[in-house]
Amino acid sequence: MRIDLGAMLARDNLRKHASGPLGALALVLLCCTVYLPGFFSIPPVDRDESRFAQASRQMYESVALPEAERDPELHSGGLAVPMVGGKPRLNKPPLIYWLQAASAAVFTGGDPLKDAIWMYRVPSLVAGLVIVLATWRIGCSMFDPRVGWVGACLLAVSPVFVWEAHQARADMVMVACTTLAMGQLWRLWRRASQRSSLTCPLSRPRRERVGERAPSSPTPTPSLSSIQLPSSVRRSVAPSFLLWVFVALGVLTKGPITPMVIVLTAAWLSVFSRNWRWLRATRPVLGVMIVVAAVAPWVWAVARQEGFGEYWSIVYDEVFGRAGGAKEGHWGPPGYHIVLLVVLFWPGSLLTGLSIGRAWRRGLGSIEGKRGREEKRRRKSPLPSPLPPGAGEGAGGARVPPSLRRSVASSLATLRSLRVTRRPEAFLLAWMLPSWLVFELVGTKLPHYTMPLYPAVALLTARGLMAWSSLREAQRTRAQRGAWIWAVVGVVLIAVVGLGALVSIGAPSAFVACLLLPFALIMGIASVRELIRKNLPGAQRWSVAIAVLLLVSFLASAAPGFFGMTQWAQHRATELADGGPVTWVGLREDSLVWFGRGRPSYTEPKELMAWFAANPDGLAVVSVYAEDSYLSHPEDLWAVEYASGYHYTKGRSEKLAFVERLPPE
Repeated sequence: MRIDLGAMLARDNLRKHASGPLGALALVLLCCTVYLPGFFSIPPVDRDESRFAQASRQMYESVALPEAERDPELHSGGLAVPMVGGKPRLNKPPLIYWLQAASAAVFTGGDPLKDAIWMYRVPSLVAGLVIVLATWRIGCSMFDPRVGWVGACLLAVSPVFVWEAHQARADMVMVACTTLAMGQLWRLWRRASQRSSLTCPLSRPRRERVGERAPSSPTPTPSLSSIQLPSSVRRSVAPSFLLWVFVALGVLTKGPITPMVIVLTAAWLSVFSRNWRWLRATRPVLGVMIVVAAVAPWVWAVARQEGFGEYWSIVYDEVFGRAGGAKEGHWGPPGYHIVLLVVLFWPGSLLTGLSIGRAWRRGLGSIEGKRGREEKRRRKSPLPSPLPPGAGEGAGGARVPPSLRRSVASSLATLRSLRVTRRPEAFLLAWMLPSWLVFELVGTKLPHYTMPLYPAVALLTARGLMAWSSLREAQRTRAQRGAWIWAVVGVVLIAVVGLGALVSIGAPSAFVACLLLPFALIMGIASVRELIRKNLPGAQRWSVAIAVLLLVSFLASAAPGFFGMTQWAQHRATELADGGPVTWVGLREDSLVWFGRGRPSYTEPKELMAWFAANPDGLAVVSVYAEDSYLSHPEDLWAVEYASGYHYTKGRSEKLAFVERLPPE
């Protein structure tokens, strides 16, 4: 037998440092490696990032500019009402705008005119670090510290988290608040379950209620209400207080998402542990008071300025409108998020499916035990029908087949008999599954909606990865078959990044991709070699390095050019106008609002001549889709220059003409 001494030493070192300062430092360095490239060079991305950043900028300007320089239309909202241009933006709560405005104030030294888009991205970057470190600490408290560290690594390099860390939006801050709140909920549930014996091993006979005497035990099982806790424990409200503080911050960041995840997790745990008393430890009355105290002042300020009816209609449309239908065309069928998980969590998605199945078997088990199920099977006792009398008959007297009735009854009986058997796996499943089901069922779907659940996915995946050697051969074979889909996704990602590097070969940072992509290709070959050997943990290690190289290549080389059409056009138009006014014809994007500091000039094609009559020294940037506006006036207008780019929000190539008025003869 060959002993891999290097692998043994690596495992020992990882176990030694996974929960200590070196483990934290390694995670921070990994995050900086993938979060900082492109952070300063990627231009404002349409449309959400540009809207968030512009609203934060106007909020900052409303308190930082001298009063004489403030525009009543742009700055009337103050710190209470976010504004984009002259319109309120109340579909998102204010915390993200406050954080972004504070970040810009720090980095500009109090001068709003010196701001840049990256200053408004800093809260997302910091939130990304917080999420990774919080996931690491939660994992260390649940499992072997290596599981927490590996799960945090997989989360740190997942494409959806890396991209959102580069965006001046609310999602990363909301996920950070949710993850921190879930860490406190885990502390409360673990403490309560340890004291009240919420878990039930598979070999233990069923109890009617928690706290009753078990038939096989001569002593009663203590309940949560019968335990006399030390006074120091009773007085300790820190976990519940922090839980609700983080929930309140989540509500102030993105509304109902954080409380939804918390409530569904707590309900799932209560149902499958057959105990609701542990919820007392969360101090829900204190929580309601904290959330109301945090949210009510802002709601009152908005209602006072905009009217409560107007604000409530916006909230109703944002919450229930998105749940009931595909808002703004963002639709997807059930299963949408599961399919995207393979890509958005890559390379961590290698063993995610197998790991979730393993966690289900270990975290939830039937209280009757294997022996009881075999005895029932031998007796072949008839199962009660879950259908009411007469419900088995369909149209024309047709009856539900007995086999189907037995199958449905058996499934319901199995669900009713499930109990929590392992607290960590049960908690992570409760964190992920019910909320994931909600996101799959709502009408509006966007790829980043399930981000608050990814820390649980990462920890479950890391747990399955660390248990690879204990899996049966049949499980390994099934996992390897699915791994080839994962490998195809990796090949596609390498090809996409390589194509992007070729397209942006003239960019200043194109050499980064030219240097890193060959190494990514070599590592990809090594990863496939490990797959052929059925060594999926080895393939996973190589794939993390591949992901880092691909992310750095894309963010540093391809992304600035891919998202830079409006930025380049704005800069070129400013140069050609030489101080004169600039208007846009046939092209409207929120990044233009950002570049125009809330005052972009848009002109309809039929009104272009009137605009030039009022601004003879101006310049018009005309989309090819509106080029008739100047081609129909060849004696008055002419195109100084043409430019082409990719309009990613429309999914098409865009041709722009820089049009001036001909000087009089």
